[in-house]
Amino acid sequence: MSDLLEGWRHRAKLWVARRDPWRHKAKLWVARRDRDEQLSPRVAALEGTVASLAAEVHRAEDAAARLAALEQAVADHGRQLHVRAVMDWVERATLRGAPLVSVVLPTRDRRDLLSRAIESVQKQSYRNWELLIVDDGSVAGTAEFLAGVAGDRVRCFHQALINILC
Repeated sequence: MSDLLEGWRHRAKLWVARRDPWRHKAKLWVARRDRDEQLSPRVAALEGTVASLAAEVHRAEDAAARLAALEQAVADHGRQLHVRAVMDWVERATLRGAPLVSVVLPTRDRRDLLSRAIESVQKQSYRNWELLIVDDGSVAGTAEFLAGVAGDRVRCFHQALINILC
């Protein structure tokens, strides 16, 4: 009997809800509004926390970028100091003899650039050098040009085109 009574009560509630839908919706709206009002201060506090954390992340990213730039500058200065130290040593170094410096110049069909490269070696302040020009199968008059510049300090080597030098 109680099951039957419960069934009728449920049907009556549904009937009232259908007959007066606005009252039911108003109750739901009031319940949501009350819940939102309770959550509103917490949401505002969380939004403030998120905003402050975003500002902290932005500051940390800026600091990381500045740190990377500083590290790069320090590395550049370190390389410059190393070069300067070697150059200072070279200026003060005294050699007992004059060691022979061999300059190897590989080429292939670069006849127009060879005279400039050879002239660059010849203008060096250090005088004990030899220039070894290796022609890797040139065809555009390079061999004839090299035959004209060969001498005691400039030696030319010709090989068939094997594409390992140039």
